[in-house]
Amino acid sequence: MQCTLYGALAQQDVKLNLMSATSQRLEVSYEIPALPNIGLEPIVGLNFRKWADGTSINGQDISVKRFGWIAGFKGNFYFGHHDDLTGFYVSPYAIFRSDKIDFQEPTRHTRLSTGLMIGQKGFIWERLGYSVEGGLGYNPIYKYNDIKTGAKVDLEESIPILGSLTKINIPFRVSLFYRISE
Repeated sequence: MQCTLYGALAQQDVKLNLMSATSQRLEVSYEIPALPNIGLEPIVGLNFRKWADGTSINGQDISVKRFGWIAGFKGNFYFGHHDDLTGFYVSPYAIFRSDKIDFQEPTRHTRLSTGLMIGQKGFIWERLGYSVEGGLGYNPIYKYNDIKTGAKVDLEESIPILGSLTKINIPFRVSLFYRISE
């Protein structure tokens, strides 16, 4: 049986994003080789972090429950002679998120993020490894809508100094992976 992906039975890695786990998201990805030095990585996840978690106004906590899903894709381009999908890499990415936020009027937050990440991937021990990556991206879609009426809801999230978060995406990930085949 011929497989169209390069080395399809080799170097398949299942990743658990540790940064997402600490920020109350669960993200898992599966990287497979497509060509020498190129890995394809679909990403799926769930988000259960509160909206405005840890934020207070006049001493009153304003965090609100939310729950949603995450789906994305990365293409990892490894530099040097690393056809084992380890080493320094650059990744274009696209990640879509959709969350239901339990305000008095339930709201849907929808976001599509695209951009570029750089990272380093290596082994800790035999089949267990790490991946550290960070980058910069753009959110071509970033909106809030009332779930019942579909009407646009104006909510502006911002960070001191950086300002509005509606167009900027700054991903940072620390992951553990397990190589499921050699």
